[in-house]
Amino acid sequence: MPERKLYVALVHHPLKNRNGDEITAQTNEFDIMDASRLVHVYDVRRFYVIQPIEAQASIVDRMIEYQMDPTREAQRGRFHKTFRLDSLDEALADAVEDAGGPVRTIATTARQFPDSQPYADVRQRIDAGEPLLLMFGMAWGLVDRIIDEADLRLEPVSGGCGFDHLPVRSAFAIVLDRLLGVR
Repeated sequence: MPERKLYVALVHHPLKNRNGDEITAQTNEFDIMDASRLVHVYDVRRFYVIQPIEAQASIVDRMIEYQMDPTREAQRGRFHKTFRLDSLDEALADAVEDAGGPVRTIATTARQFPDSQPYADVRQRIDAGEPLLLMFGMAWGLVDRIIDEADLRLEPVSGGCGFDHLPVRSAFAIVLDRLLGVR
């Protein structure tokens, strides 16, 4: 099996609020802690926290620095793949450099699109070694232009009841398990 080249971004900007306005979401330490653990468990290549606001970015940077402190040896594995960046463009550039070539982007959203990709199809791409950057949005999700510009859109997580607004760390766990979990 080729090496998996899945990169994941937790996007705090650009997002939309309930009114559709473009916003930047506040950093939630629990989301970053849990996502960093999941990235470690599922062996994702890199996890990018996209947070451009200096005061919020410094929180993320301090978390990473603290967790990477060599005196905290038991915890280090959880954060060695976590990077805070200012933009999705920076994350994509880093993923391209790491992958050694083009990386396709995949938007996650609670909306179904006519071209939404089933989990099985994306899983095949990952297993074939195709470099992919999976983007998760905070708040009310990624702005439409990010979803529209993405190379692919992943089918939404659905429990079948019509309610589709999951906490991002829950969606993150479900999606990673569907894409990378043992079958």
